[in-house]
Amino acid sequence: MNPEVFTLLNGRVLPRCQEIEIASSLQIPVFQIIGLPGPEVAEAKDRIRAAIEASGFEFPRRKIIVNLSPASVRKEGTGLDLAMAIALYLEGERIAGRSPPSVSNRIFAWGELGLDGRVKPVRSPARALAAAVTGRAELILVAKSDEARFLETARTLFPEVKFPPLVGLDHFRELPQALAESRSAEHDPPRPETTTDSDSDTDSVSESLSSPRSHLLPIARTTAELLQIAAAGAHHFLLLGPKGVGKSLALEWFLALQPAPDPETIRTRRYLAEISGRDEEAPVRRIGTQVKAAALQGSFAGGALRPGEFSLAHGGVLLADEFPEWSRDAREALREPLERRRVSLTRVDGVLELPADFVFAGNGNLCPCGGQSTAPDSPTTTPCRCLPTERARYLARLSGPILDRLDLVVELRSGIANDPARRATYSDIAPPVARARRRLVLRYGLPPGKLPPERLEEILDGAPGLRERLDAIPFRSFRDRHKTLRIALTLAALRDREEPDLDILREARALRIEAGRA
Repeated sequence: MNPEVFTLLNGRVLPRCQEIEIASSLQIPVFQIIGLPGPEVAEAKDRIRAAIEASGFEFPRRKIIVNLSPASVRKEGTGLDLAMAIALYLEGERIAGRSPPSVSNRIFAWGELGLDGRVKPVRSPARALAAAVTGRAELILVAKSDEARFLETARTLFPEVKFPPLVGLDHFRELPQALAESRSAEHDPPRPETTTDSDSDTDSVSESLSSPRSHLLPIARTTAELLQIAAAGAHHFLLLGPKGVGKSLALEWFLALQPAPDPETIRTRRYLAEISGRDEEAPVRRIGTQVKAAALQGSFAGGALRPGEFSLAHGGVLLADEFPEWSRDAREALREPLERRRVSLTRVDGVLELPADFVFAGNGNLCPCGGQSTAPDSPTTTPCRCLPTERARYLARLSGPILDRLDLVVELRSGIANDPARRATYSDIAPPVARARRRLVLRYGLPPGKLPPERLEEILDGAPGLRERLDAIPFRSFRDRHKTLRIALTLAALRDREEPDLDILREARALRIEAGRA
């Protein structure tokens, strides 16, 4: 199994197994590995031979051909050592006329071999277990030092899956005993306690209120209302304004309002992190002004895949700091993930799609100096020193197609309210956001910000009155119409309405018009 390989099917990342096929014949003894092996896999021939002989087993003195299927996919890493060695051991037992231990036909093995026969751990437990499940493995063999990590990963990422026996090996000589005992071994990772939907919603809100994020600095109520819309409906948004109005504070509030990811998202995020050489990735990717388009999209060359920031932010938030200061290529690279929630890597080696279902949250100034052009002369404000042409040129960096793909583009004028009556605290806005989000997901399956256009049209087909009210409002394009509807659905849920009325649709449209004028 080579968990570097996976497919994107219906939006799900599915690691695939590499099958080991072996053939032997009475010819000049030679050991050959075919099936597009990489350098580490090709070098495994010497490791496998030395490990088998050091374990006291006889290496078959025949022409041995090991095929790694599918042969069209390049194989990388040292994790295939153990699987190929097991195949050779079983072939040697067959050639010698000895009946191998009673064993399943579908053994999943993942480990590196030392020259002395030791079984060493390798990375990627999440993808290895996922590949074992999709490959219908009946026995899993890993390094003994990896056994606890695999069991913990199984409990955390696959609580609903009943795994086959999982056995850890310290040394390759332990293989016959492990195969003989595999029938009676039982490794069913304990499953976490489950609660009802209503209980889980209440617990998530109360946990949020008691966590350190409930002590965020108070924010202006108008800004808090905007964050409620963005957080409840998973809407892409951009905050513009002079320095000192609380843009960074607003983004921290938005991060604190994010829900816990679903199990499939957690698994996909772990797969992508392991491909990148990390054990786990944070759900928030903070991107600065020096980022390049290639770092955002990722790379796929020479059979080696490196997910970019778009994919690493899957299921979380892509936080774009000082978005207008990004290079043009980096900004325009956002078009595809904002529209399709995927990233297509078109290279000489082929075309590969990676998941990139994140919420975009950005901030930026209105001019190069970051001052306030309309602020009165006050010691608490910094006047703008830019000419009107400089301001216009600066805002022109945000292209129309990018702004059109963002749900909300808002100019902040005051992020921190001096009047206590105009302040909002975390406990004020977190419970309504959690209730609205839950209501929206139960009704539509996804937050409105993630609903595809065809699903929105289905909603309109089932609600003729809503379609009639929406048709009464002029729109620039179908994208503008759909984004207005997404915002309206979120506003209706926040206000405990079954569906948006005309006033809510007009309010959502006003937010979209403000985005178009940014």
